[in-house]
Amino acid sequence: MTNPNQTKLSPMVRIADLLHRVLKLARKRWYVTLVIALVIGIPSSRLIYRMSKIKKMIVQMKEDNPQVKDWSRSFVTLDDHTTQIHFNESGNMYHYFDFRYASLSDLNIFLAETSLKDISALEGMPLKSIDLGTTTVSDISVLKGMPLEVVWLYRTNVSNITVLEGMSLKQLSVAYTQVEDISVLKGMHLNSLHIQNTKLSDISALKGMTLYELYLPKTAKDIEFLRSMKTLQMINTKSSNDFWKEYDAQKKSESKTTEQAVR
Repeated sequence: MTNPNQTKLSPMVRIADLLHRVLKLARKRWYVTLVIALVIGIPSSRLIYRMSKIKKMIVQMKEDNPQVKDWSRSFVTLDDHTTQIHFNESGNMYHYFDFRYASLSDLNIFLAETSLKDISALEGMPLKSIDLGTTTVSDISVLKGMPLEVVWLYRTNVSNITVLEGMSLKQLSVAYTQVEDISVLKGMHLNSLHIQNTKLSDISALKGMTLYELYLPKTAKDIEFLRSMKTLQMINTKSSNDFWKEYDAQKKSESKTTEQAVR
């Protein structure tokens, strides 16, 4: 039964109400569409920017080092080391990255065993690790402030590593270089350090470290404190126990030779 007090809506009012509902629904759908677009679009835009930045770096690196004829050994990887961009195939780099997980914050770059000299193209790249071994690089100032954890500078022309100050390094190699001062490493939490075949004599900066592996130069002095480094398992390719046995035997032999010479 119809309520006699209920006001009967005119056709025009009904149409206006219907239009209002339609517009309200449309606005909601537009908002949802916009949110979806932003969720999908913004990460994609950022990724495209990141990829273009890597490609720009590779192009610049090649221009700065025309003496390098073969780039086949040079590549960039993500932290999982499964995704690689080879320098000689950088034109197709977008096919190498998983667009869901790619991130510049996990970049590792391998430039070893080339005639590379200039690495200024790396400026602004948040590298996690870098391998410059067996190159002619001497200036590594561009690495300053990078979130590096692994740095390989073996067999390079590097002689100064003060740029590494304040980094959270875990692994470092300056073997076969002209580096003579490692005081900048004091307080770092390194677990692997290669300083063999250098002219280093003072290794006191290593006190308090939790090294697992250490390669020492023959010129190193006052190394006795290393005995108390409980974490140290390997010294110069030998187990710590074997190293100290040989070390003590050598010292004993040298002492005996000195005594005989004095007599």
